[in-house]
Amino acid sequence: TALFEKGVATVMSDNICFPGKLVHGHIRDLVEKKVDRIFYPNVVYEHQEQACADNCYNCPVVTGYPDVIKSAMNPEEASGIPLDAPAISFKDPVLLERQLARFVKPFGVGRSRSRRAFRQALKEQARFKERLRLKAQELIAHAAARHEPVVVLCGRPYHIDPLINHGIPALMADMGVHVITEDSLPPARREALTNSRVLTQWAYSNRIMAAAEYVGAQEDMRMVQLTSFGC
Repeated sequence: TALFEKGVATVMSDNICFPGKLVHGHIRDLVEKKVDRIFYPNVVYEHQEQACADNCYNCPVVTGYPDVIKSAMNPEEASGIPLDAPAISFKDPVLLERQLARFVKPFGVGRSRSRRAFRQALKEQARFKERLRLKAQELIAHAAARHEPVVVLCGRPYHIDPLINHGIPALMADMGVHVITEDSLPPARREALTNSRVLTQWAYSNRIMAAAEYVGAQEDMRMVQLTSFGC
């Protein structure tokens, strides 16, 4: 709450979502810590996880909010701390590598070094996701053996923040429910979302709908979705 209050005076719209408002507090906190620079890219596309999805756009607020922060707070003008907001895309790994190489070049980082770091980052991300999925499968097997309930708690990445999720994961766990997240489920089938009746162009909505399709095929699993929209 204190972090949110740090930046609330610079929020430019009352009906923007709470996660968006919370960004202002995080930026203020970084300024107070006197960091050298703030890296806050404009992420237009996320990784396309479902082959049949129409597209994988990020939330427009997430994509454009670095520009809002520049207008509302301008850390460089106010405190001498540059806010770097290059446009990057997770849709195409080759393009992503080029975009990041171009960004770090002015800092004296050569192409070969940035390429090695990029490849190592992708490997570590893949290892993390695999560990997450294995842990979820262990929990699902454990719950099935004891006939205990499992809930897939879906949301956006910012719902990992306890202030934004309002402690709901812990509340459900205290009630004896095994809680897993939609990004810990097995990778979506290539034909996932084929029969969807909506425009499947939003990356996180696509993931949630693919998770719903998976959960619907299970016997002892339920799904809960968290939303924090203000739009």
